[in-house]
This record gives sequence, structure tokens and C-alpha cells, in this order.
Amino acid sequence: MLWQLPPDAAAVEAAATCRPVVTAGLYCLRGRSGLDRLAAQGRPVLLHLHSGGHGSWAVLLGADAINVRLWLDDAIVDVGRMALERAWHGEYAALWRAPEYLAAPLSSRSQGPAVEWIRDRLAPRYVAA
Repeated sequence: MLWQLPPDAAAVEAAATCRPVVTAGLYCLRGRSGLDRLAAQGRPVLLHLHSGGHGSWAVLLGADAINVRLWLDDAIVDVGRMALERAWHGEYAALWRAPEYLAAPLSSRSQGPAVEWIRDRLAPRYVAA
């Protein structure tokens, strides 16, 4: 699987429930967003699709101006943006890997490796001229 989880039903269910900490070192964020914003991240994201009163999850693999590429039911499919809009209402789950020490909640007064890891990723990158 794209997040290096075992490809079994338990792993998919754990990812879809989107607990803040899925497993050691694997974290999840759930929310609502637009397709362009999610596609711009350049990372696989789970989209919650609805059809006929049932819901399922698909992995967003990419999008262009006309089509969207999804991993759905163990197959890669290309669908038009209009078709996706009928089945997807903006709900997503984003999985990401980070050091295990990020599992503890942080506050504005927190210090240590978790704070340094986050600060390093948020710091602007300057290139020497």
C-alpha cells in the first residue's frame, strides 16, 4: 500500500477511521477540501465517495483539468471531474509518516524533538546565492 501498511482489510479500516495516530509513526488528518487543493499536495489522499446511499474510500492519485485518477477497489481508474463531483462531497483523509515521538500532544510551550521536527518542516528554505 502507498503508506507501507499491510494490504489487508484491518489496515484499510484503520486508515479509513482516521484516528490521529493510525499506527506507530503513521498519522491521519480528516477534513473537507477542494480537489485542486488536495491534488496540489502531490501525495495520495483518501476521498470518501458516496453512491446509492453507500460510502467507500478511494485514493486520489492525481488530477488534471478534465480527469481524476483514483485507486478504487484494487484498480486504477480515470474518471471525469464532473463524475467525481457527483460522488465526492469534499471529505478526505490524509495519511502521513513522521517520527513516533509526535504522537504526544504538543502545546505552545512544548520543547524537544517533536517541536524541532515540526519547526524544521515549517521553516522557510533559503538558497545561498
